[in-house]
Amino acid sequence: DLNAIVTGSTNPNVTWAVVGSGNGYISGGETYTAYLPPTSKTGTMQVTCASAADPGAKTTVNITVVAASVKVAVAPATVSVPVGGTLVFQAGVTGNANINVDWSVVEAGGGAIDATGLYTAPSTPGTYQVLATSKADTTKTAVATVTVVAETAAAVNVKPAYASLPTNGKLTLRSSVNGVANGNLTWTVQEVAGGSVTSVGNQAVYTAPATPGTYHVVATSSADATRSTTSTILVRDAAQANVFMQPSELTLLKGRSYPFMASVLNGAGNTGVSWNALLSGGTFSNGLLTAGSTAGVYQVQATSLADSQASALGSLNVISQPYLETFDFGRSTANTHVGASAVTLLDGTVLVMGGSSILNDSFDPQANAGQGSLTAVGNLAVNRYLHTATLLPNGKVLIAGGYTMVSPYGAVATVEIYDPVTGSCTAGTSMPSSRAYHTATLLRDGRVLLVGGTDSSYNDLASALLYNPTDGTFTPTTGSLTAKRAYHTATLLMDGRVLIAGGTGNYSSLSTTEIFDPATGTFSAGPAMASVRSGHTATMLGDGRIVFAFGGKATVEVMDVATATSTLVGSAQGAITYHSATLMSDGRVALIGGQAGNAMAKWVHVFDPTLNALSLLPNGLVFGRGKHVSCLLPDGRVLVVGGAGDNGNLVFAELMK
Repeated sequence: DLNAIVTGSTNPNVTWAVVGSGNGYISGGETYTAYLPPTSKTGTMQVTCASAADPGAKTTVNITVVAASVKVAVAPATVSVPVGGTLVFQAGVTGNANINVDWSVVEAGGGAIDATGLYTAPSTPGTYQVLATSKADTTKTAVATVTVVAETAAAVNVKPAYASLPTNGKLTLRSSVNGVANGNLTWTVQEVAGGSVTSVGNQAVYTAPATPGTYHVVATSSADATRSTTSTILVRDAAQANVFMQPSELTLLKGRSYPFMASVLNGAGNTGVSWNALLSGGTFSNGLLTAGSTAGVYQVQATSLADSQASALGSLNVISQPYLETFDFGRSTANTHVGASAVTLLDGTVLVMGGSSILNDSFDPQANAGQGSLTAVGNLAVNRYLHTATLLPNGKVLIAGGYTMVSPYGAVATVEIYDPVTGSCTAGTSMPSSRAYHTATLLRDGRVLLVGGTDSSYNDLASALLYNPTDGTFTPTTGSLTAKRAYHTATLLMDGRVLIAGGTGNYSSLSTTEIFDPATGTFSAGPAMASVRSGHTATMLGDGRIVFAFGGKATVEVMDVATATSTLVGSAQGAITYHSATLMSDGRVALIGGQAGNAMAKWVHVFDPTLNALSLLPNGLVFGRGKHVSCLLPDGRVLVVGGAGDNGNLVFAELMK
């Protein structure tokens, strides 16, 4: 990434250009990318930077481009498949523009694999090897080990296990079958007049009846009708109080903690809930869950204080051993996502939206024998990046603002709503003005708070909006921010207020914070961070403290809002920006990748709240990346998608497990 400062003019805008043909290109207005072989050049390339106010005022940057070597990796690297079962292998080639591979099975009788990577297991159990050979350099290969096992009893899973819906509402369900080659399912509703269900493959859409009640959707294995599983759905009248819980499914290491949040719709101003972990699955303290000491699957419940009949159920899987700290990867679709957004939907899939394009992808962690897969879904109407995406209580996604890479360029005010039932986006009511680099936070009453950002003229904003999902409208908050800010963070506190931290205001990084109170619609000064930060991340721990990481700094700090203190807890090898942060199933925070100097880092730093210390994982990312997204999956793995790499934008996703 290239950055410029203009002096002697009030116009900070510049134009970057690569000198000479075939010497690379500029994307996103400020990112230089060298071409890959076979069209690449090595040596010193020149990039000019000219002032928009005075094109004659310019400077030149020299960039050294070195030759890249071909590398091949394959995912999954190890896997088990039942006899006759199928699995899609995915290969990644770096160091060359030709990313194609030839697939083969090393052993005779070890199964078959086609040109797309679709492997069919043989009828004989055993251990076999699948080979991926680069077409750009046939001396470069990667091997996966496949253990073919005899069929066992079918195991059926369905997501979500629990859900709440208004009468006549719709919900997408997703299921998988493990242990047998036949993964087909039949879907039914257990109760007479309990609604209806339609399905295509492993996905179903449930339509709630007009009568409130508790209903059950059953997914049954076609291979073994005695094997099934159920999704329990609480249907409430749309005018009554309804509770929405996040996360609705969580895997958590025993004894570790994680914050749960709930929104109450139609609660007559009372957004409070009582929390309960059923059957000794753990204990709650104001929404902060600490897992119990016995491994197993439990229920968690949030009940409205306004209406005890309104509640939401979630699934808690307590595990006794932490996951391994290693990454593998699978190639996505041809879509790249730089500056994208990601949201985990109610059915456990992850929607990855935009990022310098109109393209959306959906990651299904249950697909492909549990290895997961990325598939394209309905596109955005507007090319956008550095926008926000917020999961609404009705299961839809609010997509707002961002920058666009098509004329007239700059920040946009447009809004789209993604509906997982139809798999498509529709236009929503636009915001009153354009904004990008802003934040969006779901409040406890179901509204969404959108804060700050930059406008179409790249001016930082002190304004904030409230989105009402009931009528789809935006209204300004009663009060404005105490300072202009963009590239900041917003964190929903356990008491329902929102902490706005750091960012950039008038081209200077900030250490100040402010707190939004939904009861008054106003902002007030909050506790200061220990360091100025912009483009940092903010992650709430299971004890309610907040981890602020990097943002052009090497340091990490932890803030306790209750005591108004923030303490530095460690440093990375150097300043990092454009990283991502995810609270993991063991209660630690993974700080993933980012740009360090002129390179995209493979580093994964971890903050451990029990030690109050920062450490570096010995096994980092497969591909260094920045401007990517990451999130915790319901099964405890961490998904990393998109971003820019050292040799261009990445089409590979990685899984930490």
